[in-house]
Amino acid sequence: YLAEEVEGERIGCAVSPGDSKGLAADICSLAAHPEAAGEMGLRAEKLYLSKYAYEKAMEKYLSIFESRL
Repeated sequence: YLAEEVEGERIGCAVSPGDSKGLAADICSLAAHPEAAGEMGLRAEKLYLSKYAYEKAMEKYLSIFESRL
């Protein structure tokens, strides 16, 4: 699931466990394209704030608890 979200949202690079060549290639690509890496970081921050920030997580947990009462 995480790899799909990372790649689907274009917020990072997902590499299979043990794929050192793939990891190295992704690192080299990011180093060669710093503007694209920066844009990726901005998209990641936006996604985090919209879905995973503390406040959002608490809203989801409270909704679950309240629905059980």
